[in-house]
Amino acid sequence: LTMYANRKMFFDGAVNTSIYNFNGRQLSFDYDKFSIDLVHIDSIKFTINTKDSITGRSKGTRQIDNKLSYSSGTLFIDSISNKSSKNVYPQYPYFDANRGAYVYFNQADILGGVYDTTVYFKIPPFDSDSMSSAQEKSVGFDGEFFSAGIFPPFEQKLVVMEDYSFGFEHSVPAEGYQTYGGDGVFFGTIRLDKQGLRGKGVIKYLNTVIESSDFIFYTDSLVAVGTSFVTMAGTNDKIGESVTFPQLGIENYEVKWYPKEDSMLVKNLMNSFSFYDSTATLTGAINISHKGMTGYGIFDRTGSRTVSPKFMFEQTSFTARD
Repeated sequence: LTMYANRKMFFDGAVNTSIYNFNGRQLSFDYDKFSIDLVHIDSIKFTINTKDSITGRSKGTRQIDNKLSYSSGTLFIDSISNKSSKNVYPQYPYFDANRGAYVYFNQADILGGVYDTTVYFKIPPFDSDSMSSAQEKSVGFDGEFFSAGIFPPFEQKLVVMEDYSFGFEHSVPAEGYQTYGGDGVFFGTIRLDKQGLRGKGVIKYLNTVIESSDFIFYTDSLVAVGTSFVTMAGTNDKIGESVTFPQLGIENYEVKWYPKEDSMLVKNLMNSFSFYDSTATLTGAINISHKGMTGYGIFDRTGSRTVSPKFMFEQTSFTARD
C-alpha cells in the first residue's frame, strides 16, 4: 500500500463489497472521485443471498463457486457528495467493467476438471449497480459461450445454477448445431453446470439418428446412455457410393464417440441390435465411421449364428473374420 497526497492510495490485493469480491493488482483509490480504479482484476467472486426453494425463507449468503477473470474497471463507492454515507443512494456501489471479463470452467468440481481454458464464457463490457445485495436469480451476464469446437460459439446469458455455479441452459435453434466441426448435428437443449456440458435431444450423424436425455460433451469425445439409435440403410452423400450402411436399430445402448479418430462405438446394454429389418440381431458392439460400419459379438439370423471379433456390415450383406 502506497499513500499519496489528498488520500490517494495505490495497492495490490482485495476489495470487497457485500456481493463482489475483487482481487487484483495496480489498484488505486481516488478520494475526490470516491472510486477505486481496478486496473488489473485477476478474479471477481460473488456472494449472493440464498432462499429455501420450498419455504422461500432466507438461507443466508453463499459464494458462487466459479469466478470472473481478466477484467478491469472502476468501482464507484458512493456519491462524491455522500462520502460519509449519511444518505442512502441505492445505485451505489456501482461497478463499471470497461474490459468485460471471462469465466472459465476448468475447476476440479466441474465434471472432475476435464475442461481446460478453451471452454469459456466471454462477457463484453458491463456495469452493475446496487452491489450491496443480490438474490441468486438476479445475478447474470449476457455474453458468448466458446466450447473448444464442440459447438459453434453462441450467445447466451450466464446465470447462477442450482448447484451455485455459473452456467446456463440453452435451446439450440431449429437448424441444429454442427458438432465437433464435422458431420454431426445436435438438436435439443444444452446445459452447463458442475455436471459439465450436457445435452438432451438428438444427434444426426451420417445415416444415424441418436437420441439421449443425457449426452456428456468432452472436448475430444462424447459419451451417453441412449434410448434410441437408428441407422438408415443406403449410402451417404458425404462419403460416396462405395460405402453403404445397413438398417439397424436399438433402444438401450451406450455410445462413445471420438470424432477426431472417426470412431463412434456403440454397445448394447439390455436389448440386442436389430439388423436388416428385424431379420437378424447382434449382441456386442458396432462402430460407425466414414469407412462404414464394423462390429463384434454374436450375430444371429434364423437358423444360424456367427461369432466374430470383426464384422463388416453393408446395406444388403455382411462379412465376418476370425
